[in-house]
Amino acid sequence: MSKIPFFDLSDLTLLEPLDNSRSREVDEKPRKKTLPIVDRMRANIDKLFVQYVGPIGTELAEEHYEDWLRQGNVGPLGLKKYIAMLSRDVPHARKQAEFVVKAVAFLRP
Repeated sequence: MSKIPFFDLSDLTLLEPLDNSRSREVDEKPRKKTLPIVDRMRANIDKLFVQYVGPIGTELAEEHYEDWLRQGNVGPLGLKKYIAMLSRDVPHARKQAEFVVKAVAFLRP
């Protein structure tokens, strides 16, 4: 009859419980990456947007950005859709049109 080896488990440490905030990150879709040029264009567009809608524009822009990322087309030409999304929050039709014209100008090289 063979002997079963004995293992000393006294020096093993227990794993810490999983941090719930980390598990949410794993469950979410990975965030799409954008090109640096898209990030620069977006930063300029967002600054312009805040000029038209005020301080709340920062939060609104972030919400629209997340929606825009989920929709897919995240290249420079896709920013036209992002601008259209932002323009809906600009009060008054004339100001909306003005915002769109100025924002689209950031898309030119």
